[in-house]
Amino acid sequence: MLTVVEFFAPWCGHCKKLAPEWETAAGALKSESTPPITLASVDVTTERALGEKYDIKGFPTIKIFEGHDATNAADYEGPREAGGIVSFLKKRAGPASKELNDAKEAEAVKKSEKVIVVNAGEATETWTNLANSMRDTVYWCHTTHKAVMKALGVKAGTISMVKDFDEKNPVYSGTKDDMKGLKEFVDYHRTPVGLHVKKGDQSALKIVFEDENKPNLFLFTTSDDAGLDTFKGAVQGVRGHMVTARFHSSDFPEAFTHFG
Repeated sequence: MLTVVEFFAPWCGHCKKLAPEWETAAGALKSESTPPITLASVDVTTERALGEKYDIKGFPTIKIFEGHDATNAADYEGPREAGGIVSFLKKRAGPASKELNDAKEAEAVKKSEKVIVVNAGEATETWTNLANSMRDTVYWCHTTHKAVMKALGVKAGTISMVKDFDEKNPVYSGTKDDMKGLKEFVDYHRTPVGLHVKKGDQSALKIVFEDENKPNLFLFTTSDDAGLDTFKGAVQGVRGHMVTARFHSSDFPEAFTHFG
């Protein structure tokens, strides 16, 4: 069971924009969601104590509460339009690592997810715990079915990543019970080196500016990516520890002004 709470202020323009999307998503989830997913809203200008309890600094802020636990809330970092909210929360309500048993389902996942981490074996406690801690970062799945492994392009007994940038199918070389090593592997490979950030690209901006508060390295270049190969070579040593991105003067000139 999930309870997802929007903390808002009546004067907030972003809150007013979100309100009809939130209402539509709430209705859709109420009628079709299993397990139950409830959307709620709290006006922090009248419920000041709740705003202070959950350390609400800006609006709207959305928190996810699991089960009956009102203490440990996770930040909602998903879409802000009705369809995206519904899709994101349905996925969030399920297991952190999806067990894939069907090749067609695996092919659909491969088409829809940008970054997939695959355990071609049984889901261990370490695997499940790591998937829980990074469930909103990448798509996690496990399988023991050879047809699914073939569809995803992975080998039995391995932990691999499936993506369409940089190294396409890197394979983890450490031990499966090493959570730190697994996390470092995922962090190293899950974002493109020199991620192209375009104006209005919220998913890219989220990676760059909200990704575990990691420091950034930026390349400011032109549409022909002058200097990109040199930049990519120079930042290999900090992959996983810093977020590297590039801005084009043609599609995000404001970034050049902002960063001076």
